[in-house]
Amino acid sequence: MISAQEFTYSIPSLSLGVLVISTIAWVIWNVLLYPKVFSPLRRFPGPKDSHFFHGQLWRILSEPVGSPMREWINTIPNDGIIRFTTVFNQERLILTSPEALSDALVTHNYDWDKPEQMKKGLGRIVGQGVLLASGNVHKRQRKHLLPAFSFRHIKTLYPIFWEKSCEMVEAITKDTTNADNTSTETSISITDWLRRATLDIIGLAGFGQDFDALGTPHSELNNIYEKVFDQPQNENVMKAIETLENIFPVAWLGSLPLQHNRDVKKASMAIRQAARMVIRSQEQFKTKTTSSILSGNSLLSIASRSEYFSEDNLIDQVMTFLAAGHETVSTVTGWALVALCRRPVIQERLRKEIRSQLPSPSQGTSTFSAEILDALPYLHAVCNEVLRFYPPVPLTRRVCVRDTTIQGEPVPKGTNILIVPAALNVSKKLWGEDALEFNPDRWMGSGKNNGGASSNFANMTFLHGPRSCIGASFAKAEFACLLASIVGRFNFKFSDPEYKSEVLSAGVTARLKHELLLTVEVVEGW
Repeated sequence: MISAQEFTYSIPSLSLGVLVISTIAWVIWNVLLYPKVFSPLRRFPGPKDSHFFHGQLWRILSEPVGSPMREWINTIPNDGIIRFTTVFNQERLILTSPEALSDALVTHNYDWDKPEQMKKGLGRIVGQGVLLASGNVHKRQRKHLLPAFSFRHIKTLYPIFWEKSCEMVEAITKDTTNADNTSTETSISITDWLRRATLDIIGLAGFGQDFDALGTPHSELNNIYEKVFDQPQNENVMKAIETLENIFPVAWLGSLPLQHNRDVKKASMAIRQAARMVIRSQEQFKTKTTSSILSGNSLLSIASRSEYFSEDNLIDQVMTFLAAGHETVSTVTGWALVALCRRPVIQERLRKEIRSQLPSPSQGTSTFSAEILDALPYLHAVCNEVLRFYPPVPLTRRVCVRDTTIQGEPVPKGTNILIVPAALNVSKKLWGEDALEFNPDRWMGSGKNNGGASSNFANMTFLHGPRSCIGASFAKAEFACLLASIVGRFNFKFSDPEYKSEVLSAGVTARLKHELLLTVEVVEGW
């Protein structure tokens, strides 16, 4: 007969034994047996050099974002799906064919959702706006936001894009001008200028507030914004975060008592409160027929007209506009300048078109119109090629919320897929043998609106389907204005002739790893 004392001592031993056995069983099944013997996904081809423990994760985190996938898509024979593994042999699928992409993004779109890591991590900042909403909630939000993002309405925002672009180049010009009003070559951090200009643009166009980041770059609001939305500058920190997100629940990571988490929470609350004050102050002027918020043309004012969104959800949309509409445009404009520094012939050709058609920035918006900007074929060819070659969001991930199929192949619930614009946009199968060449002329001439690609799904910068980027027209127009103003006013080159235009190996956007310093010189006559 077991004594009470013996029984008491046996409980911890028994619990420990059960834990050890359960862990061993979990490892054997999830790490060894299931992915290698039983998984229905094991039939898909993939890279052969996977590590037994972390799969391809370390390579993915140690190279520029999307770089391994760019190699795999052009070297691994496949019929539309590539499989690879990460830590603990977790399986991931990369979609490589128009058919596979159409199945996931259009036909079975709502069988897929953003991963919980993203929804909880980003959700603590932006809430449940259109970027993170799911299912029917997403359908309704997108429906009521579409009028704000229609091409017709975006055209009314072109003057804001151009005005702030002109303000930026006029300020840079002032910095390059001597006391005797002669210009000289000057080295500037163009990254900082772009960040400030795009912040001002999204403030005005998004919800009718001028942050004046160009005029007062160190204001309290700008400093708060940086704490909330800027990615950590330390690449190793970002790698560590992404590694942990593959192992631990992101909600747990976000609750750690770290200074970064405290800063983000405090700053996010401050921006949300500022947005709330904007909405309420404009609502005070409401009458039976109109109000300040309803009579403006900002994205927020148009969204408000549907009367679908509550105050809190309007704030979520504002936070989403800020998160999605700022860094992406400044990032891709930076890459455009890199491309033009490396190709001075293209830079000069573009400058000639801009100066022959667009008014000088010193004239402001008085003679500027959306029709003039949209009529510049080479400007848009360059912009399209930059967006193809340097997509600002190199990859995105989805998780299967129910059993589904891709290209007729069964895919179980819980499967993760990667959609990788950084790879698809340079796929030789989709773009031809010159896919890896930067060539704006692929977009020039009649019948070349798609750059010569074999399918619309070859260009995935803004995705496709019901969850495609709702702000694509907004971003393209803003990008065109920023690039036109800079190229039209300045001749520019790398301050360091040996500058390495590398992408950070972690993070959401394709940020330049090294600060972009340009030596600029005013080209007289514009």
